[in-house]
Order: sequence, then C-alpha cells, then structure tokens
Amino acid sequence: MNKFLSEKLVVISFISILLVVFLHAYGPDVTLKSNSGSLGFFYLLQLFLSQVIARIAVPSFFFVSGYLFFINYYPNKRSYIDKLRKRVKSIVLPYLLWSVFSFAIFYVLQSLPPFSRFFSKDLLTSYSLEQIVGRIILRPIAYQLWFLKDLFLLCIISPALYFLTKKSYGIWIVILAFFWSLNYSFFYIVRIESLLFFSSGSLFAIYFKHVLVKTNDNSLFTKSILLIWIILSGLNSYFIGAGTSNEGITLLYKLGIIVGMLSLWNLYDLLYAKNLIKQFSFFSNSFFIYVFHEPVLTMIKKGLMSVFGVTSISKFCVYLIAPVSTIVIGVFLAFFIKKKYPKVYGFITGGR
Repeated sequence: MNKFLSEKLVVISFISILLVVFLHAYGPDVTLKSNSGSLGFFYLLQLFLSQVIARIAVPSFFFVSGYLFFINYYPNKRSYIDKLRKRVKSIVLPYLLWSVFSFAIFYVLQSLPPFSRFFSKDLLTSYSLEQIVGRIILRPIAYQLWFLKDLFLLCIISPALYFLTKKSYGIWIVILAFFWSLNYSFFYIVRIESLLFFSSGSLFAIYFKHVLVKTNDNSLFTKSILLIWIILSGLNSYFIGAGTSNEGITLLYKLGIIVGMLSLWNLYDLLYAKNLIKQFSFFSNSFFIYVFHEPVLTMIKKGLMSVFGVTSISKFCVYLIAPVSTIVIGVFLAFFIKKKYPKVYGFITGGR
C-alpha cells in the first residue's frame, strides 16, 4: 500500500469515528413538531446529521476493513491462521476488555445511591453470573462493540468470502447489495450490511487495488456528487421525520449511503490535490475513540440533561455538546495514555 492510500484511510477512518459518535448521540425523544405542526428544525437537523449523514460511517469501516484484510491475502491455511491470530489480538482482546470495562462502570454507578437514580432499566446489580457472562460476551454495554464482533466473524469465514468474490468476479456482491437495499437479511451470522461492505472491500483488494491508490482530482465530479448527496440527505431526513416508509424511500435512503461514501472518498482526493489535507497525530486515535465513546457519551448526556432540564432546546444542546465533549476527552486521554503508558495503550487498542 502506498503512502497516499495509507494516509487517506487514516483520515477517512477518523472522520467516520466522529460520525459514529454523533450517530450514537441521537435522541429520538426530541420534540417532533413545531407549534405550527410542521417538523421541528432541531429535530430535522438532528436527523440530517445522525440518521442520514452519519450512516455512511459503518459501511465505510467495513469496506476499509475488508480491503485491508484481503490486500495481502493468500488462499492457504498458513495465511488464514496468521491473519486470525493477528485479529485475536487486534479485535477479540479489545472487544472483551472494553466490554468488561463498560459493564464494570455501569455496575458501579448503579450500585452508588447518588448515581443510581439515572438508571431505571436493565439493572446490572440484579444479574446472575450467567447473565453477566452473556452480557459481556454477546451484548456489551458498550453497544458499539457489535462492529468488532461482526468483523471477527467475517474474518473467520474469510476463505468462503474470498472464494465467492474471486470465482463470481463480484457478482455475488451485487446480489448482496440488492437484498441490503430492500432491508432484507438472509445471513444470520453477521448483519448483511457488514457482509456486503466487507466483501466489497475484498473485491477492490482482489481486482481493483490499483483504483484506490490513485487520486481523483476531478473537481466537477466531486462537487456534483457532493451536491447529489446533500440533496438526497435532505430528502431522506424529511421522509424519516415525516414517518414516510415504502420500498422507494428505502431505496432512496440506501442510495444516499452509497453516494455519501463516494462523496467522502472523492472529497479527500480533491482536498489532497489542493494541498488542503494535513496529517495530524490525533487521527491515529480513531480506534481508541471508538471503543471509549460509550458508555462515556451516555453518561455525559445523562449528566447534562440533569443540569439543563428537559426542553427541546436543551435536548438539542446536549445533542451537540455531549459528542463533542466525548471526542475531545477521548483524544486527550488517548494522548496521555499513549505518552505515559505506551504498552497499556497498545494493549487496550489491540496493538494499534
């Protein structure tokens, strides 16, 4: 992989992490209607950012992960075992570590009277040992960890994915895209979205790796695709807010995700061509922010709501302040741990 693509993947991963935090900051209890009965501005803006724009983040992660997994993939037992061994360190161990951490944090908070009032459901203090183990392994408190679980399962079945992609020349991915576009899932090991975009990454690693290492500085194309994405995002936000749902709306929503991913990818190239992209050291902290942001984000939201009260404006302020605060805390904490305890940082981030 050349330097350009390596730096590009780092930046896109960091942007995707920021989008994930805002996605999880979404609060569906924001007032839906204004006094005139129309959709409220704060509600629409929150939908636009979290439920439409930010939805490109997870597919982007799986695409990048699939590409990186298969870029130097050899269909033999030794290569397969070697890759799985590395993923145990980079995926499984962080998954278990952060799952235990998030469970412990919530358990302690629910046990302390000053904080227990913030929890009315899912009381961990009443769990049996079997429930605790199940919650840590299968349903982490830090719910964003589902991505790591799906990712490792995809790595396990990677020989089958390689065979299907190689032999069908990617045709089977088109079939996956068709079912994904209709919200139909027939694959019960992982989410179909995970399977589709991880496999799409494998397609580019196997057949089109030369495409990704080139810059596309076509300004007109990039600006056009960005404009289309903004228009699609506005329409999708309105349809979601209005509760409009049919196959056409679903297809429009999924099209918006694909166009959004393409927009982000090409926007980087355009900014790079104009020397407007700089590499900052905190870009490399993406994984830490990802595993750290929950349950911290939820705790900050609960704390801010208790201070600001419950109004439409206060909810929206919390929606903006909580994710930004979480990201800033995550960046500074990552820098601190990495500088003071580099081995600890490496362990909790799977060697990243």
